[in-house]
Amino acid sequence: MMDNKQSLKQAFNQDMLRLYKRMSKEAKYKSPGLLTQINKYGGYEAALKYVITDAYTVDFGVLWELQRLDLSLEALLIQEKYAPIVPSEVSEFCKKRLKEYNYAPNEVVVVKPEKTNVKAKVLDEVRVMDEVRVMDNVKEEVRVKIMNEVDVSIAEWKELFINTKVFTPKNQDLFLRMYLAGGQCVTRDDLMSEDGYTATYPFKEVIMSLSKRVKAQLKIDVPRAETGELLWWNVLFTGWFVNNQSFEWSIATNLYEAIGAVVSNNEIDVPSITMDIEKISGRTVGVRELVHDRHEIGAIEQVEITAPEKAEMAAEIAPAKKASWQSQDDLSDDERLDAFLDDLFEEDEEDVPEDEPSLAELQAIERMLNGSYAPVVVPKPAQPEVDAKALEEWEQLKKQCLEYYGASCEICGMDYGYAYGEKFENMMQVCNTKAKKHDWDNLNVDPEKDLVPICHNCSSIMKSKMPAYTVEQMKEFFNN
Repeated sequence: MMDNKQSLKQAFNQDMLRLYKRMSKEAKYKSPGLLTQINKYGGYEAALKYVITDAYTVDFGVLWELQRLDLSLEALLIQEKYAPIVPSEVSEFCKKRLKEYNYAPNEVVVVKPEKTNVKAKVLDEVRVMDEVRVMDNVKEEVRVKIMNEVDVSIAEWKELFINTKVFTPKNQDLFLRMYLAGGQCVTRDDLMSEDGYTATYPFKEVIMSLSKRVKAQLKIDVPRAETGELLWWNVLFTGWFVNNQSFEWSIATNLYEAIGAVVSNNEIDVPSITMDIEKISGRTVGVRELVHDRHEIGAIEQVEITAPEKAEMAAEIAPAKKASWQSQDDLSDDERLDAFLDDLFEEDEEDVPEDEPSLAELQAIERMLNGSYAPVVVPKPAQPEVDAKALEEWEQLKKQCLEYYGASCEICGMDYGYAYGEKFENMMQVCNTKAKKHDWDNLNVDPEKDLVPICHNCSSIMKSKMPAYTVEQMKEFFNN
């Protein structure tokens, strides 16, 4: 039984690597966080740790936008063949998330009669009406409405808005619809009347992903709540947010003006909308004037929030409970899963960093600044005579290796394409683990087993002595 589980974990490791490659090639999306976790923990443990992090929430949002949830960690973790090694709590978490976003693996699509579709639509409308009725009957409480804005100019917003690598076409569609409705005090219920914005639309995930792209372009600081929580939605909006079913957003002033300029200049196709503009305008009195001064300190307004929403918000910002997850009935699903994984990996509580350098990177920088070690100086060797045919064969082997593994360093996770642009992707070097001195002096190799992608920095360190350090030794240096 143990051997069988070990072989399943090894198979899972390979599937995780293939998943990253497919995500990169088919969806044109590269997740540095996922690659770092695979490199550090291996595919199996990385999947269990990474799937519940905020960093992965961004990955999930991107895949949802691209309609490629088949490339998500959840879709891999719920595969029947891996049921013996995936804890039931993790499996249930993944199934629940995928169900919320209407992903059904291997589901046969059957065309139903029109009558059935009408019935389903009516039932859905009844369910939404029931939710509204319940909310109306609940005692209301106070919550803070955030009115401060990030310092981004109209010109900067305009440049970003027409850049589809930052504002994807789906992002543009959402903001154009909100703009046409006045751009102020738009709620989830307003957007549900628009085509494509269903009751399960992942606003939080989509907006968090977009805001991270904006931050990467402009190097801005992300607003924080008093609790220290990063408010990614506040990069783009003012207003308030509880969850994907309960929020009220106004487009940031300069972003609103930038969208107006793009629309006026006919630089983008404008959709038609069905939102009740008169209803929305009733909430917007004075909002644009309040948010006009981006630098005003403490510009806040009190708005109403229901008791269940407040409880849900408190649960989201509460510190993780360390007591036994099995003995506490008051834990939410997310808290129970967090506690379960804490028990599963007691010795390692490190979270996935979002923007900060890794601990290994900080240690390396600190050692360099303190002068605790001197850089290795490698004498430049005499240029070897290279057989043209051998070199051509070596280039083909390198190409096969990079096609199999992807163009990212096996040791540190560096990805030239992600960091500098796709045109630099194939500059990644390849290490021949069977070579004696030069990578091309032994070409009787399997590019999938004997060759490893490696960046220039790691290659220099690896070959700083002869015989060179092994890949395993290099990984140990990097991780320690």
